[in-house]
Amino acid sequence: MANRTRTMREFALIEDFFSTGTARRAEVILGIGDDAALLRVPPDQKLVTAIATARDPMRAEPPELLGRRALQDSLDRLRDLGATPAWATLALTMPEVDRDWLTRFSDAMKDLAKRSDVCLVGGDTTQGSLTVTVVSNGYLPISTNGVA
Repeated sequence: MANRTRTMREFALIEDFFSTGTARRAEVILGIGDDAALLRVPPDQKLVTAIATARDPMRAEPPELLGRRALQDSLDRLRDLGATPAWATLALTMPEVDRDWLTRFSDAMKDLAKRSDVCLVGGDTTQGSLTVTVVSNGYLPISTNGVA
């Protein structure tokens, strides 16, 4: 656990950069700020999950682009399956806490999430080479024969 930033700093980081600004969804029973999310899936829907990872070890890519790209790639994978995106989680590994970088990154990601009606429901932060992983979840209607 030496590389994990699971101290008050992690929760302050969540509060400062990620706790607001995305869509609000009634299906979220327990969301961001806890170690897990509790979500309600309507009985006529199936849950679909997609993941995308973006790495930028040299930090050459603008944080706005990196934030949007990771979320967009994950959402696109859901949409490719015909699913409607609903929630996302973010695993963010970074070498250090850079408030300017985080502001630009989180604002871009939250803007895309809000425009996509996606609620950021949680994630994890760790220290290391810059890596962004987004897991997106969405709905796929169950057809009349019970198959999506």
